[in-house]
Amino acid sequence: MNNPETEKIINLIFDAAKEVHRHLGTGLIKSAYKATLCYEMHERGLHVETEVNVHLKYKNKILKEFLTGEIIINKKIIIEILSSTKEKDFHQKKLSTLLRFSDATDGLLINFNVPQIAGGFHKYKV
Repeated sequence: MNNPETEKIINLIFDAAKEVHRHLGTGLIKSAYKATLCYEMHERGLHVETEVNVHLKYKNKILKEFLTGEIIINKKIIIEILSSTKEKDFHQKKLSTLLRFSDATDGLLINFNVPQIAGGFHKYKV
């Protein structure tokens, strides 16, 4: 179980995702959901970063920096956004990799192509 502060942040993210889903519905491209979700999270007082570099560390050496293209909230939670169910396995693996190599402790996979956002909101831990 997460600490209370992280749970509060995740609840704020879920509320933001519900608001976006309520206004936009399903069927849009990922970038539309990303932009509006970032706006809603910022409005809720969260520190939102996008296009964050993550280092590939191997045997205590930094071999490469790679761009995540994802959203990082309060330097603790990585969000991967989907607008399709077709690539869910790929995005789960990508999120797992990002969690492993970043300082984040939690990940969220949010799929907006669902009738109810709760069905597309998935939590992951390191």
